[in-house]
Amino acid sequence: MSKTELYADILLPLPLQQYYTYRIPPDLKDEVKPGKRVIVHFGSKRFYSGLIVKLYEEPKKSISIKDITEVLDEEPIATEKQFEFWKWLAQYYICSEGELMNAALPAGLKMESKTKYAIHPLFDEDFSRLDDDEYMIAEGIMKHETLSPGDIQAISGKRSVQALIRSLVEKCVIYPQEEINEKYIPKKRIFLSLNKEYTNEGIMNAFLTKLETKAPKQYRAILHFFNLGSGQKEVEKTALVKESTNAAVKALIDKGVLEQYEKTVSRIPVSDETASINDIILSPAQDKAFEEINESFSEEKTALLWGVTGSGKTEIYIKLIEKCFEEGKQALYLLPEIALTGYMVKRLKKYFGSKLLVYHSRFNMHEKVEIWKKVLSAKEPLLIMGARSSVFLPFSYPGLIIVDEEHDYSYKQQDPAPRYHARDAAIMLAKFNKAKVVLGTATPSAESWYNAKEDNYRLVKLMQRFGDAKLPLVHIVDIKEATMRKTMRSYLSPQLFGAMQQTLNDHKQIILFQNRRGYSTWLECNHCGWTPICKNCDVSMTYHKQIDLLKCHYCGYTERVPSECPKCQNTEIQMKGMGTQKAEDELGILFQNTEIARMDMDTVRGKNAHQAILDGFDNGKYQILVGTQMVSKGLDFGRVEVVGILNGDNLHTYPDFRSHESAFQLMMQVAGRAGRRKNPGQVFIQVYDKDNPIVKFVENYDYEGFMEQELASREIYQYPPFYRLLKISIKHKTKEVSLEAGAQLAGILKGFIPEKQVLGPVYPVVARVKNLYIRQILIKLPRLNQLHKLKKRIYDETRLLNNREIFKGCRISIDVDPH
Repeated sequence: MSKTELYADILLPLPLQQYYTYRIPPDLKDEVKPGKRVIVHFGSKRFYSGLIVKLYEEPKKSISIKDITEVLDEEPIATEKQFEFWKWLAQYYICSEGELMNAALPAGLKMESKTKYAIHPLFDEDFSRLDDDEYMIAEGIMKHETLSPGDIQAISGKRSVQALIRSLVEKCVIYPQEEINEKYIPKKRIFLSLNKEYTNEGIMNAFLTKLETKAPKQYRAILHFFNLGSGQKEVEKTALVKESTNAAVKALIDKGVLEQYEKTVSRIPVSDETASINDIILSPAQDKAFEEINESFSEEKTALLWGVTGSGKTEIYIKLIEKCFEEGKQALYLLPEIALTGYMVKRLKKYFGSKLLVYHSRFNMHEKVEIWKKVLSAKEPLLIMGARSSVFLPFSYPGLIIVDEEHDYSYKQQDPAPRYHARDAAIMLAKFNKAKVVLGTATPSAESWYNAKEDNYRLVKLMQRFGDAKLPLVHIVDIKEATMRKTMRSYLSPQLFGAMQQTLNDHKQIILFQNRRGYSTWLECNHCGWTPICKNCDVSMTYHKQIDLLKCHYCGYTERVPSECPKCQNTEIQMKGMGTQKAEDELGILFQNTEIARMDMDTVRGKNAHQAILDGFDNGKYQILVGTQMVSKGLDFGRVEVVGILNGDNLHTYPDFRSHESAFQLMMQVAGRAGRRKNPGQVFIQVYDKDNPIVKFVENYDYEGFMEQELASREIYQYPPFYRLLKISIKHKTKEVSLEAGAQLAGILKGFIPEKQVLGPVYPVVARVKNLYIRQILIKLPRLNQLHKLKKRIYDETRLLNNREIFKGCRISIDVDPH
């Protein structure tokens, strides 16, 4: 043993290389363990926190291996199963495990060093050789001990301070230090408890009798203490001060009656169960589906629950979660949108109370760390509900994973890497942990439907709405004819406008769907046809009335609306198209004295903004809800009688092989918001092309007919689910370099992949974003079992190209199963 040393494979939040090897110093050998975080020195200056993946012994090598600097955790914060899961994801989605770690860990558990500058030990305080700026910085560092580059920027008032810093370093006035700090800060609160002497009933009664006459405010404060405690031995100080006065509480502390101390408290809210799952009585159709799902679990198959909108899938999920809890295991409930989590939490909280945890990106890093640690250490069953990143939580013993609205493309991460699909990742997570999976939807994705037809999944049907509710009647409205006859009321056809008037008269509610946010989709000069284009992207800018600016939805760039055309100086500039802001304004004119809510990315930016809108609509505060696709997903409102899709044509005209599928799903889902109780409700889909087969399938609720046609087309043209796709994007600030890199990479790929399976390079629909020119290559691969070798070859070739001097500035990304 004396000739061997202990080494560790450390996973760092960096791309390219998988693991980095470090030596364990003798004084840290007893502290290290796989899954713990450590501080390591990386490169010449930087420090990072990494995860220990593996420990091993080996003879000393001639190469220099750095030592681990510090062990951060008393117990591991990641599990062996997680490392296995990350490894699979990295191989499948062609990324590094470091990128997986970076995406998985909450920000509060990640650390890297920051450069700060301190006074050099050799500085003799001779300020005469410094100019005014240098003197100001040196004086500031002496006063504050250290300054960051940002602090130096603020003090000097200069945008670029590198030359100033370099000069001070060369003169041995300052030197750089690397600081690394823990980001997570436990929540502390001050608590009060009775001094042990005053727990004696006789002593306390005598004290109260004395206080009642001499210090009535202190007397009331003690009574409030007992009332707030409700049998507990301690009370939070702020709660007692709120009920009494700060002076009275301070006096009781000074007298030694109450003892004050600081305590760490959880940020996770506590709530009680207010309803029993036994109160949920499944209908015969639901009960049949429940039994079939359990049969699929016995067959070790994923269950695809195909249930029409309003069929009561949530009640089945609750029963399945209950069964999972009876087995002493954890359950994961995935939702595609953060906007849905608050609504679903409200429904499930009453059954599961504090056993329900919520996890998504709107939580701050401290809340995320506490949920992470609770999931990791919990000995009792838990239900975790969240968006796609919830699959990365450190589950100890997951027993059930529910992927609700499994068809939704929001489950696919776009940028940055890892570009994973949460539904597919959840299925693999279940395999690693021998857990059960339910995919639920009213409109299964083509991939899931194909897997069910191939007997890889068990298809469970629920074709009846709960409580004998009827599916709404769908009207396909030809707005081309209404426009020609000039019978349109703004953007509403006579049929939709009339139905809305009747619905409002009946004190019912309306949902309108418009898949464009902003006010006007674009501006156009009536004289020359000029349209404002983003200076950073090849895309037209959208007018936002609320901020009175044109805005690019790709890079966020804004500019003022011109008073005249910059090309021909004509002042007749018209706003064209309609976004949700304009729809809201027009509705306010058409239906005065009607409360209207808007739900899109601009109105739900706050942590609880989306829930406030949904609660307001559910409580009847608003009569009309207009929004983007957020209004289409899983919402259950009992008073909605009319649903309107303002423009059904623009949903399927996007040049993508999935556009017909997503358009059909979106229209079916939006339609499903209507008539979810006794009255069937009505759906109005406004289109210019009334004979389009997609809207015909929607009108007849013919999912199977649509999917049969869609799959036949995809098989002919070699698209998923029959083939797998890889999309390679090459971005560079110079157009010529992106063109050359794309051409060379395509040539290399065609050397080992059949030429007809490599499409491109081509420009995407938007060819320049954030001043980067984009070329794309699409690779079609047959569904083979050994695709990972081919993927690795593709990855290696892209890296080799990227390392050439001419292409080092290129950003090359690979997207597996692109959406």
